[in-house]
Amino acid sequence: VISGDGKTAGERQCWSLCRRLSVCLGSAVSCTSASWGFILNLYFFAFSLAKYITTFKNHDPFLVPCLPSNPWHTDDDSYWDVEIPTKMRVERWSFSFYELLNDPRGRADFKIFLKKEFSGENLAFWEAAEELKWGTAASMSEKAEQIFKTFLAPGAPRWINIDGRTMGLTVKGLEHPHRYVLDAAQTHIFMLMKKDTFYRYLKSPVYKEIQKKAISPAPHNFS
Repeated sequence: VISGDGKTAGERQCWSLCRRLSVCLGSAVSCTSASWGFILNLYFFAFSLAKYITTFKNHDPFLVPCLPSNPWHTDDDSYWDVEIPTKMRVERWSFSFYELLNDPRGRADFKIFLKKEFSGENLAFWEAAEELKWGTAASMSEKAEQIFKTFLAPGAPRWINIDGRTMGLTVKGLEHPHRYVLDAAQTHIFMLMKKDTFYRYLKSPVYKEIQKKAISPAPHNFS
């Protein structure tokens, strides 16, 4: 049930709990010797939890009826690998950059957007760093050299723009490559995409088009 303020009963209960918790925390400050840092951390944790629950509640099969192909409830695999994803799947991409990259279909759509902007090298580097991190030890040196020539060397065909300090540390580390040698550069590129490219993607015609095309299958009938 949705109230006049646009919130469901579950959302109102969740935020009401957080408000009561904030009152209790305020009382705790005056009654105990707890540090302000601890109190504030607990306070922000409560609100972060409330926000997370509000965002993901419609995607939790234990709280709401699930759509077909949810492996918790049905073996139907009709929508596991499709050209056009479901609306709930597309909606989930907007929750965070991690959610977008974690879904192969979402990442593929993000690549289409990057291709139109001629800026696919950042995601390509991030993926290459993931392959180095989780690949075999035998191929590590060869993969590291390939990454250097493709993304980091002067005049590289897909050169990435990272700050001089990070570039210097990364290039020096590649002299003796290991699984995590690209972590600093990968984190830099991830944050760059998260803070800028990701939000431009959500506003782009590419994302709006997939939102329009996304399908809404009927909930699974267990009777």
